Parts: sequence; structure tokens; C-alpha cells
Amino acid sequence: MIVRDPTRLVLAALLAIAVVFLVLVLLPVWDTAGPSPHPDFPAMLVGGDAASARSILGIGWLFGALQVLLFSALVALGAGRRALERGLLRPLASWTVIYLFAWTFLLAAYRGWIDGSSDPSLLGLPLPTVMMLFVLWPLPTFYVVFYVRGFERWVFSDEDAERLREIARESTGSDAARGDDS
Repeated sequence: MIVRDPTRLVLAALLAIAVVFLVLVLLPVWDTAGPSPHPDFPAMLVGGDAASARSILGIGWLFGALQVLLFSALVALGAGRRALERGLLRPLASWTVIYLFAWTFLLAAYRGWIDGSSDPSLLGLPLPTVMMLFVLWPLPTFYVVFYVRGFERWVFSDEDAERLREIARESTGSDAARGDDS
């Protein structure tokens, strides 16, 4: 069903994202998570207590996971049904699993940082920051590379180009046969 029509997955993901967002907004955790004045520099604001985020990590993971599914569904929708029939689904599903794994690892690292079990790991940065900068942030570019490299195989092959040329020749030939001068 989803393979034949990724539009359903896109709509389902958007609806689920909206519901999760609404739940997140209505949670009372935001009362303690806001910025407060810095103890040494009153003009500067500091973020709220990270421990308050512990209670919403699960729903935060769900929110991000739904967005990853939305990205993949949009790639499938943009590629079209023929691309899915030509073998796009397996590598797209594999990439989605890799992305979900990276997202899960990032939140696990963040939970470890909240609990105080994460030491700085690279350039003095905490592990969640390193994960975000060097793993999760570049991952969406692979959707683009993946789509571009497989475009001829999955979306518009050489046979498709030749078929389009034939249609164009037939179209211009029939105009000349009718005597159209425009």
C-alpha cells in the first residue's frame, strides 16, 4: 500500500507530527525549561535545567523519528511509483534505518549527558553536540546524493529519454503533416 502510494505515508507522518507537536506544547515541562538570568552576568540568559527534558525524551524521539520517516516518504513521493518498482525502496528503507539509528544514538547520548555520565569527547564538546554536528547534521545531504546518483536508474533512464525523443518526433511530425505553420 505505501509502496504504491507514498502520499499516504506523507499525510500520515504529517498528521502524527502535528499531534505529537500539540502534545509537546501542552506538556507542563516548559514551565521549568525556559531561560533564566546567568548567575554571574545578569544581562545574559542561560537555558533551563536539562534534567527537566528527561521526562520528554521519549516523545522528543518520536517527534524526530516521524520527521525522518517524512523525509524518506517525500523522497519516495518525488521519485514516483516507477522508481520504487525499479528498486529504490530497499536502499531508501536502509538509509531510513541508518538515520533513525543515528537519531536514537543522539538522544541516548543526550540522556547520558543529562545524567552526568558523558564527558567531553571532541574539542571539549559534549558527546550529544559532537553527534549533532558531525553525524546527524550531515546525514540529510546523503538523501540528495542518494537521489542524484540513482536518478538514471530509478527515475529517468536512458530508455525513458529515448521514448521521450520518439514522442517529441511524432508530435512535431504530426504538426507538419497537418500543415500548421505556427
